[in-house]
Amino acid sequence: VGHLSCGNLRFKLENLEKLKYDNVECANQAIDINAECSEIAILANAEYDHQIDYMEVCGNDTKQIVEISTTSWQCTPVLGDTVMWTGIGAIQAYGQIIKDPGERRLFGKIYKLPNVVQVKYIILPNNPNFHIFAMSVR
Repeated sequence: VGHLSCGNLRFKLENLEKLKYDNVECANQAIDINAECSEIAILANAEYDHQIDYMEVCGNDTKQIVEISTTSWQCTPVLGDTVMWTGIGAIQAYGQIIKDPGERRLFGKIYKLPNVVQVKYIILPNNPNFHIFAMSVR
């Protein structure tokens, strides 16, 4: 288990074995949270240009729509996010993991909720260009 930290952003990352997925391609997945929180931090990047979209933060009787965004993995931050990692990226093509030439980045960003709420789950956007590597609630 490892950690990525920068300022007040902190993400816990599990050790990955060869050929296991390291991120979620956003496709309207529901992510169980079941915690009281006022902020959600996301470690993400985008393929094919910068991405701005929305996630649904769902509580017992509430639903909040929160705008989320991330910069393209090939660029320096342009959407108020923070570079959390820089290195060699990889893509999955033809059933293989292939190193992607050039420097790639992961970005962190904190999304503040209007007040402290009991969050049951989050519904991710339907956006295959938006990739989430970790999420943290507090």
